[in-house]
Amino acid sequence: MNDNFFNLNDTQADTHTFKKLPNELFTNEKYIPMSPLSKLLYALLLDRMGISIMNNWSDHNGRVYIYYTVGEIQEQLGCCFNKVSKLLKELEGADLIVRKRQGLGKPNLIYVKRLCYTSNGSVRTLKKDTSRASQNEAPKLSKTQGNNTKVNKNDNSNTDPSIRDVYEEMMDIMEDNSFSDKSIANTGAMLERVKENIDYDILAKGDNGEFVEELVSIIENVFNGSAKALRIGGDSIPRCQVQRRMLSLNEAHIEYVVERIINNTSHIKNIQAYMLTMLYNAPSTMNSYYMAQVGYDMRDTI
Repeated sequence: MNDNFFNLNDTQADTHTFKKLPNELFTNEKYIPMSPLSKLLYALLLDRMGISIMNNWSDHNGRVYIYYTVGEIQEQLGCCFNKVSKLLKELEGADLIVRKRQGLGKPNLIYVKRLCYTSNGSVRTLKKDTSRASQNEAPKLSKTQGNNTKVNKNDNSNTDPSIRDVYEEMMDIMEDNSFSDKSIANTGAMLERVKENIDYDILAKGDNGEFVEELVSIIENVFNGSAKALRIGGDSIPRCQVQRRMLSLNEAHIEYVVERIINNTSHIKNIQAYMLTMLYNAPSTMNSYYMAQVGYDMRDTI
């Protein structure tokens, strides 16, 4: 049991370093509906701004960006990949960040935007909180930071109830390992779920958008087809099992599949069958593939 309580004569509380959590997140009606974790994540992003400013990380327009991978966020917040993805989308929906893809193997750039507050009927950029940064807080944001950058206005933190209900219904059907017309009756909603899980809106705009579109088309066929089983790597797998696997994919899996396709040098007779097999196996092969790549790179440096 921890008996280290503070008392009136204790000054240790002032020796800790703190993350900046602006009051506006809890008082402005624009930000009040945001989830507590998304507000905490915004504080972590603000903290990273100090590192970027010290290193002069900005684009050609002078807008400061930060590097903060999904893996780092997962570790600091103790969340799974899909949860972190939803938190980032929630911040995008609140017009607080903009993400820019750099391509395979490189982390996304994140532009952190200033808070806004309502005063005298107008919405203005919140500068007061960002200008009083202490030594342990993010420095003042530059005036050239992109406050007018376009972002996706769709708030994905609250999935459409109809889509959520369909998803739960379909997962129940799949858990029974059964297959019927009912299990594919709502394929449109399921495809939207997959797109949400893989950050489709971002991936499709990247350098390999055409590959992503083709992969999504293959996933759509998994939900639209009528056959009770699909051929995966020469094996016959129940369609419901393949559908479950498609619903478990995330952004990293899609990037991994695209990278494998681009780097493949052998002749592929049936590219669609190859892509489907890669998608199905991605959750179980991705980590070992990258670990092998790291080992190979390390041998080259010895």
